Amino acid sequence: VLAKDEDVRNGPSLDKYSRTRVLKLFRSFSGANRNITYIYSGYENGQLLINDYSPPKGFNPVERPWYQAAVRSNPDISIGVPYQEIKTGEWLISTSVVLPGRQKGISGVMVIDSSINIIADLLKKKGGEYRTLYSLVINRNGEVIIHHIENYLKKNVSELLGIDIPLEEQVGYFEYTLEGKMKIACYSSVENTDWFVVTVVEKKEIAVPIIKNILLNLLIIIIISVSLAVLISYRQSSRFSYPLIQLKERVNDIINGEKQQNRQYIYPDNEIGSIASEIENLTEREMYNRAVQLNEANRLLKEKISELARLSITDQLTQLFNRHKIENELEKETRRAARYNRPFSVILFDIDGFKKVNDNYGHQA
Repeated sequence: VLAKDEDVRNGPSLDKYSRTRVLKLFRSFSGANRNITYIYSGYENGQLLINDYSPPKGFNPVERPWYQAAVRSNPDISIGVPYQEIKTGEWLISTSVVLPGRQKGISGVMVIDSSINIIADLLKKKGGEYRTLYSLVINRNGEVIIHHIENYLKKNVSELLGIDIPLEEQVGYFEYTLEGKMKIACYSSVENTDWFVVTVVEKKEIAVPIIKNILLNLLIIIIISVSLAVLISYRQSSRFSYPLIQLKERVNDIINGEKQQNRQYIYPDNEIGSIASEIENLTEREMYNRAVQLNEANRLLKEKISELARLSITDQLTQLFNRHKIENELEKETRRAARYNRPFSVILFDIDGFKKVNDNYGHQA
């Protein structure tokens, strides 16, 4: 919307009155959305239109990441570019679009920045009982876009972990070891972007409670078997000890996620066999329940990310779709009409005298 404004496009040649109007327009947009940290326009001649900010000496907007990203994406909008503010060093997420020149080429770039902490604070919240759980955002190339640890930003996650991360599917998982700790990471793509949300939790936090319960049961069974071994013959004790050995191996297989196709042993039809079968079933159920809990935590996180995506195409005041959404829909319908060789119509409603309302009472009214 701002990039369509004639004064914004012609920033370098504005008089004092027009510059003041543009800055008031920026302030109105910023006041209407608490997620906006900075809103400004930079131009080819090095000029910058921004409220409450003085650029450092030698500042050249053309050299900034948000400017270059907008030029690369032209004529599309550049979304989700992370960069550090040149004075404060704070990390920002930039959305920018090129401003066309009067004749040819471009005159500058229109930019809206949001603090990376808005999303990072959400992603670093702990998930239920999992103390080590946190999330981050990467792009399709594996570059870290959002992380609660600033040192990881703009770095490639595959290089950080020393392994190749598979991102061919929309949803998936991988395991890795970092600083001596084994971790499980689940990832899922964010619609309409090349982002992936990655949720990480230490593997032991899932497995340790299960292992403790299993070991407690094993300890009880072992004590019983040892006591029985004192009272009965070697043959009878063998009948009980071997199922326990098989149970331990099967439990370890389940915990480590290994297949049991090569294990043909069937528990004997006695008390120990029944207990071993129950413990094996309990282990499988516990592992399943832990997986369900982790999936639920991921689902809640995806809902929150989905809400952010909804806000990006919705007008905050009216809750109607915004200009960005309308343009996407028009492009989709145009392609559909071309594909099936049939027409479509667009109905527009215009309010007469609406400019007088804006001039008299202001855009906010």
